[in-house]
Amino acid sequence: MLLAYQPDLDIVGSPVGILWTTIWAGFIGYWMYRIAIEFKPPTEPLVEDEDWDEDWEDEPVDNRPMTQDDWNVIARIAIEDAKRGNANARAWVSKHYTSPTPSVSTSADLIKDAIACLVNLGHKKKEAEVLVHKAVAAKHYNDLSELIADASV
Repeated sequence: MLLAYQPDLDIVGSPVGILWTTIWAGFIGYWMYRIAIEFKPPTEPLVEDEDWDEDWEDEPVDNRPMTQDDWNVIARIAIEDAKRGNANARAWVSKHYTSPTPSVSTSADLIKDAIACLVNLGHKKKEAEVLVHKAVAAKHYNDLSELIADASV
């Protein structure tokens, strides 16, 4: 019983078989040659100067505390990058400009303590952060009770 049609494809010794084999061999040979040319290893060394690491000098590190001018420069660069389409810059700008800029004059521990106190007094954490940052942006604080009193008003 014949289930499917099976044509006789004995083209191995026929002129058609020889033609197809020649075409395929040429095609494969051509592309192997192209690939070998494109991925040929470089013949010249990547580093010409053997003493390149001796010429390297470390840039001096600025260990001074951040000032408001430093913050403004960082913010301006981030805003310009965000306008150009940099996704990381857009994320940074949206994160840091939804609330007021952090103060550089009031200590971070004092700000954290004030936020924790306002949360314990019943404010939501985000609301407490906004209140504390608004108060700190207007005035320098050394006393926690003064900061809490000004922020909760």
